[in-house]
Amino acid sequence: MDYSSLMFFIVLVIILAHFCVYLYRDRLRSEQPLLLEFANWKQQQSHLLGELKHDISDNRRELYGQLRDSRNDLDDRLVKFNQHQIEIFDLLNRQVKDLVDSNEKRFNLLHTDTTQALEKIRLQVSDRLEHIRVDNQQQLEKMRATVDDKLHQTLEERLGRSFKLVSDHLEKVQKGLGEMQSLAAGVGDLKKVLSNVKTRGILGEIQLLNIIEEIMTPDQYDLNA
Repeated sequence: MDYSSLMFFIVLVIILAHFCVYLYRDRLRSEQPLLLEFANWKQQQSHLLGELKHDISDNRRELYGQLRDSRNDLDDRLVKFNQHQIEIFDLLNRQVKDLVDSNEKRFNLLHTDTTQALEKIRLQVSDRLEHIRVDNQQQLEKMRATVDDKLHQTLEERLGRSFKLVSDHLEKVQKGLGEMQSLAAGVGDLKKVLSNVKTRGILGEIQLLNIIEEIMTPDQYDLNA
């Protein structure tokens, strides 16, 4: 129920109440005065209804004006709210963009620092590996030189021993050849001695025994076999 209907209902109730009271008070009056009074009352009520309609019209216009003002105010507030929301969204977008740009700069800086650190580590590792390679090469060269020296020394020692053994063998061979030559000379002398057995028998045997004892051991010959 709107405001105008409510006002109209209230006025109608008031009118009915006045009418009931009027009927109760003037029940004993005559009909002519009652009709006149009713006509006056009707005129008054018509005047009241006119004023009521005027008030209702004024109230309606006022209500429409208030509603229009409220709607305009609401429209203004909605416009301001939308503008405020747009400003908030713009601010959030700028903040998000700034945050993304800042994170991107930090990421690029971190990437650059990481790349430089990795390059530095790579250079350090490369230098250490080169140092280790050079040191290992030097140690291998020293070991090779040591091995060469030992091999050369061992070879010289073995060659020296071999030459000594060969020299000893040659010396023994030469000694054996000398002994063979002496033996050959003894055999020749023995032949000369044996050429006159009858005259030199005993002497030849003695000389032959002396020669055999000089060039042979007792195990290599038998006496009076």
